[in-house]
Amino acid sequence: LEATRLALLEMQKVFQKYSTIELRVVATSAVRDAKNSFEIHKMVDEILGAPVNVIPGHLEAELSFSGARYAANKIFPDRKSLFVDVGGASTEVGLMDLTEVRAKSFQAGGVRCMEALGLQNAPVSDKDWKRAEKEIAQFFPEDQLHSLVGNEIPDLGIGIGGSLLVAAKASGAEKLSEYGYFLSRAKFEAFNNTLRAKTLEQRENDFHIEKGRSDIVCTGILCLTHVLK
Repeated sequence: LEATRLALLEMQKVFQKYSTIELRVVATSAVRDAKNSFEIHKMVDEILGAPVNVIPGHLEAELSFSGARYAANKIFPDRKSLFVDVGGASTEVGLMDLTEVRAKSFQAGGVRCMEALGLQNAPVSDKDWKRAEKEIAQFFPEDQLHSLVGNEIPDLGIGIGGSLLVAAKASGAEKLSEYGYFLSRAKFEAFNNTLRAKTLEQRENDFHIEKGRSDIVCTGILCLTHVLK
């Protein structure tokens, strides 16, 4: 709650700086599931003076992919893409082409999976990582993924989210203008194996991954690579 309060105060300064006329506060998976969500609603109202609009998972997925769709079509026109947006508490997966989008939200994210799979400590041992690679499947039921994708094979997988962007940059991946980075799933998995063998301090110092993200980044990549498989 204290971290949320500080973040809201920072946002308040931004809104005041730009003389914001209208403010809409949107909350997603973490607030949907939080037992103390009423405290968050109260805090937001007191600091920002606006109600919290908690949106359902399917709308979260649709909104997430609307911007990514524009960027993807700029770089890879006429391609059927599988979008995977890894957040802290949920992961949105969508199959999208120029005319259609099918999306679903899964209760799995970098923070949620890290805690559930017991990956808080770094470095992560080979034994714990192999266990996590098997147990991650419980968060992404195969029948639900299959109902989303069917027998179609996407031309491209696109990962969205802060942890994935930071990790891609740290891996030395090829930069695709202002829209992100390109690398194969195999290379991303190899980089993740290097990363998870490091301490949090080494991840921050050697790979310039910010504190507060260095602990969840490996689990975020695991969510992405599992879905792509």
